[in-house]
Amino acid sequence: MFQGPLRIDLIMLYSFCRIADDLVDEAGDRKNASDVLDQCALELERRFTSKVDCVEQGYSKYPELTQAIKNLPATRLRIEPLQSLLEGFRTDLRFDSESNSFPIHSEQDLDNYAYHVAGTVAASMIDLLVHHFPCYAHATNDTVKNETLAAAEMMGRALQLVNIARDIERDIAIGRVYIPTTWLKQEGITPADVIRGQQTESVERLRERVLIKAQDYHDRSLPALASLPVELQGPLRAVIENYMEIGAALKRGHRSGPVRKLKLSLWRRLLVTYRAMMA
Repeated sequence: MFQGPLRIDLIMLYSFCRIADDLVDEAGDRKNASDVLDQCALELERRFTSKVDCVEQGYSKYPELTQAIKNLPATRLRIEPLQSLLEGFRTDLRFDSESNSFPIHSEQDLDNYAYHVAGTVAASMIDLLVHHFPCYAHATNDTVKNETLAAAEMMGRALQLVNIARDIERDIAIGRVYIPTTWLKQEGITPADVIRGQQTESVERLRERVLIKAQDYHDRSLPALASLPVELQGPLRAVIENYMEIGAALKRGHRSGPVRKLKLSLWRRLLVTYRAMMA
């Protein structure tokens, strides 16, 4: 739905995020995953130091990652959000159910994690929008730009919270619980109880709590779309509302399994997209 050079830049940004995430997930163990992140951080630093469109590429232990970083539009992005994205991946590596290590202790930890793995990507998208549409208020007015950036980061958090609510069962299967430990304690349970499949009613109440938080962030950040070029509002709204529709499906009782993600039907996605584009 995005057009022209912006579409290409967004594809390159998505490619980097997807490849880095997959390499970490498929690394096999924490040491290999940590090595991937260290290499990624090093190559990002090199890419953004050079700021040129063509970077010499020699031997790389992770050639697909190197190519994805090479393809990033570094002249139109900031390195800081991408570095923060890697911090989110590092948080994932701190989960260890065998040693009872669950890094999402508090609601603030949940907010920080959601920012690192999703708010940062939204911030990078705004960087690209500012470059490709330089004459609008979000690019020329610092106050509007900062407000738009803050709203994008909040919306990223909202969509990641929907992901977390959707994937509770899948995360349990790999020993992770993203529901804050303090929330679990209020229900009289621990992350270990969740891993063992106990207290499912409590988990369902907390899923709902995560979705309520996601909806609040969505509602607070959505008005900032009005400051963006009209050409972008429809596509962005379509992306956002398709995610939020997953949250609505969860509220209606639909669930992911331990292996497969909950997905909307093609017709439902088309309907949501049409409504978003026409709004």
